[in-house]
Amino acid sequence: MGEREGDVEGLESVGGLVGYGWNTRIYTSYAHGQVSLPEEYQVCNLVSDYCYEIEYFGGLAGYLYNTITAESYASGDVIAADADYVGGLIGEAGVGFAFSNQVLYSHAAGVVTGKNYVGGLMGELGEYSLVGSSYSSGDVFATGYSVGGLIGAALDSTTIAATIAYGNVIGDHIVGGLIGELAGYVILSSALGSVDGDNYVGGLVGLQTSGSHINSSAAFGDVNQSACDSELELVDENCTFIGGLVGFANGKRFQTE
Repeated sequence: MGEREGDVEGLESVGGLVGYGWNTRIYTSYAHGQVSLPEEYQVCNLVSDYCYEIEYFGGLAGYLYNTITAESYASGDVIAADADYVGGLIGEAGVGFAFSNQVLYSHAAGVVTGKNYVGGLMGELGEYSLVGSSYSSGDVFATGYSVGGLIGAALDSTTIAATIAYGNVIGDHIVGGLIGELAGYVILSSALGSVDGDNYVGGLVGLQTSGSHINSSAAFGDVNQSACDSELELVDENCTFIGGLVGFANGKRFQTE
């Protein structure tokens, strides 16, 4: 078990408990402080000539690979407006194999702010990864694409089961109450908050790509395109594809009960 109180600042792979984890196990662990970018920072280190990517920010962990996270949570806000792969619990769970990446019985409670691939629980869920019996409760704000109340983007062969996103979501492109961009499988999951974006906006999923499935799942919040002028919605390519459940579904199926 690991536990940490206190804020954490950084530019790349920044987490409340773990910055970068490889082949690790995180059980019954907690982080309670804010994770953020410094108020003033330089992208490039003038001494070493290293340039930071400004990515992977998570309330518990910045980046995880081949890692099981169970019965853990993060309660602090994650504030990284210029960063990609930002999540209330994990910034990114990288590409795994045979569900080597798992997040189980875990949650995040803080507000999450980022740019692209931003989610209340996780920014991006890599291929062959699993999230089960987990939830997020904080609001999500992003200025870019792939934004979700739970997960910003869930890649091919991922499974998201028995999850809930409670918070409101505001983004630009590919915005969903539960998942922004879905290429995997969702079952027994729901989104309760409102969703607001410009295009590919859905109460549950913003963009459902070919090969993905949604079963026995629901969305309950309002879905809006408040940044779009109502007179331009039919002609402006940036004000299209809005749905109560899914903004745009590419050839695959829904099954709801």
